Amino acid sequence: MNTADAAQIPETVDTLKEAAEYAVTRQSVEAFEAFEKQLNELQALVRELQQSMWQTEARQAIKRLESNQPLMPEDLNLIRTFLVSDALHYLANEKNYRDWLAELRRLLAEIALRATDITRDRVGDLRGLLEDAIRLVPSIRNYLEEKQRVERFEMAMKSMDGTARDLLVKVLAEQLSSSKH
Repeated sequence: MNTADAAQIPETVDTLKEAAEYAVTRQSVEAFEAFEKQLNELQALVRELQQSMWQTEARQAIKRLESNQPLMPEDLNLIRTFLVSDALHYLANEKNYRDWLAELRRLLAEIALRATDITRDRVGDLRGLLEDAIRLVPSIRNYLEEKQRVERFEMAMKSMDGTARDLLVKVLAEQLSSSKH
């Protein structure tokens, strides 16, 4: 993939928007599964495009890593781009985290309230609230995992030894080779 392939992205996004509108209008499991598949395909396409756009700089960084030369600031930026830019931008763009926490607190209060007086008629309510909480937790956990991923990356970059350099060479080389497929 090369930067000329970037022209494919707007067309793919248009198709994605149509699939989203269809799924929202239809409100069917199958329509949302198809939409989700297209989202994942676009994500892969954009990841490969990003890797291809940075391949020259990545090769230079790999050479410096392999020869144990000091990394330049642009090398560190490149490594950050390859390894955690998705997480950095997700964290910057995610606006619902606090709402998720508030909703989880609300659900837990409702669960606690319903748990004190369980009857045959109300047990379904409790199950529905639990289902809602169960579906909310992965979004919260994902946000925290991405935050932790960025924090670990920043710590690792401050204390890079020979093993870490070898691992970075391997990861960067793998990502460069995957952008060719």
